[in-house]
Amino acid sequence: MCCWRPAHTEEGVPVSSVLDEDSILSIDGCNSWLRGRSTKDPNTEIFWCDRVDLHNIPATIVFSPPKSQLSIVHKLRMYNSNTANTADPASFILEGRVRPDEEWEFIASGDLVLSNDGRNPGGLPIEPSYESGGVNLTYNEVSLSNNTKAYWDYKLSIPSTRNLTHSNLQFAEVELPGLLLPSFSISHKCAPGAQTSRWMKEVDAENCPNTANLGGNTYKLFTDLISANPGVYNPNIRDVTREIRECDSIDLYKLDLGKVQLADGTCWKHVHDSEHSIFDLAGADPADYNVTGSVAQVSNAFMDGTTYIPHYRKT
Repeated sequence: MCCWRPAHTEEGVPVSSVLDEDSILSIDGCNSWLRGRSTKDPNTEIFWCDRVDLHNIPATIVFSPPKSQLSIVHKLRMYNSNTANTADPASFILEGRVRPDEEWEFIASGDLVLSNDGRNPGGLPIEPSYESGGVNLTYNEVSLSNNTKAYWDYKLSIPSTRNLTHSNLQFAEVELPGLLLPSFSISHKCAPGAQTSRWMKEVDAENCPNTANLGGNTYKLFTDLISANPGVYNPNIRDVTREIRECDSIDLYKLDLGKVQLADGTCWKHVHDSEHSIFDLAGADPADYNVTGSVAQVSNAFMDGTTYIPHYRKT
């Protein structure tokens, strides 16, 4: 078995949006932008994006919620701004991914039809539910009922505005109603307190880019920890514990720490805490796991009670 992932089920909690105010944003396709936080906080303050000479490039917003929970999106809601409707978004592409180093997967695309008449005054609170958007506010809701896959990060691309050559893009709020799945045992490795992470040597690596864009202090912290840990069961796998030293603030909510290069030139990649561990499935209820090829999807209940054998396969 090469890999372990949590089973993706529909046993989640319906929420008005899988995004929250603490979601980390990455915005592209704008010469400049204002009030990026307005895309995800529960009020109608306007997000503004300068699109001069960028009409052939979509505006994109990446949302990275700081939760140890996957989510399944069922809808997309877009709220009107209080300004001219010619700057309204007219189409969208939504994608998702589980890890920062994975390719984006297509979820849905289509038209957005925001009202020409009903405009939302700026700064009003939004009190949505899973079933519907804010009362007495104007929004366009698109069903994504065919989506059954769970993701952590979401990328919303807006290829066009109502007026195709308008100089800017404006809207008040984005919501992604859906299910928050049960949390499982994964932690932010830069969170306060003792945090253990597993690193695997990239044996044939010709280069070792900082794929997670770690801050300088974080990068040195983990290179020091890996260098000081010789590895007990497998020389190509090292478990390290960070307890006292702090990461850079930009790395606090990162789930994947990417790659780091040690002073001896070796490259080490952050992997799942259970990567290459051996788990005893003998006697397990078949409902608790599903094997497809070399990948086993295992339920949280099984992982909480299983026998763990701390040996690693040689790589």
